[in-house]
Parts: sequence; structure tokens; C-alpha cells
Amino acid sequence: MTKTNVFFLFGLFIANLLVVYFAKTKLALEEVFIMYSFLFALFLFTELIQDKLLKKPKKQTYLLLAINIFRIFVCLVFLSPIILNTEKSDSFFVINFFIVYFFILYSEVFIKYKNIKK
Repeated sequence: MTKTNVFFLFGLFIANLLVVYFAKTKLALEEVFIMYSFLFALFLFTELIQDKLLKKPKKQTYLLLAINIFRIFVCLVFLSPIILNTEKSDSFFVINFFIVYFFILYSEVFIKYKNIKK
């Protein structure tokens, strides 16, 4: 994971904590920390896999697509207890999770595209 991604993720974490705290949402600060810990670990793990496997120039596009599908699947497994819990469905957590997920994904794609252009 590049320095830019880490700083972006940390800035996004602080911004999300401030929004949760000042907007007085139903989301607890611990839940935000758990969510970011999971996303950081997921993106770090898949970034390491990409770095190892992308050294081989063969089928890079399919590999990147497979890694993103893997990320989505792991995220759905992570969210499944919350989604499947009919007594207490916390839709705000799920919405917040996917907003953060897509911000991180967008930043990763943007940084990789920027590095390719150099």
C-alpha cells in the first residue's frame, strides 16, 4: 500500500469519525474503527497479492478483476451478520461501509492510473 493510500485512508477515517461524532448518528465510534481496520487489512492483503502476481505480465486485467471480485465477496461475508440480522438491521453501518469502500477503491484506481501515466 502506497504512502498516499495510507494518508488518504487515515484522512478518510478522521473525517468519518468527525461526521459520526458531530452528526450524532446511530453508528458507534468502535464500529467505525472496526470497519476501517477490516478495510485496511483487506486492501493491504490484496495489494500484497497484486504486487506479487502482477510481476508476471500475463493476464493482468483478469487478475485485477478477480482480486476486486474477491474483495467484494469478503466484504459481503463481513457484512452478512449485520445484513441477515432481521431484529436489528443497521442500514447506516452498511451504507457507511460501502461509501468508504468505494472512496478507497476510487483512490486506489486513481493512484494506479496516475502512476501508469508517469
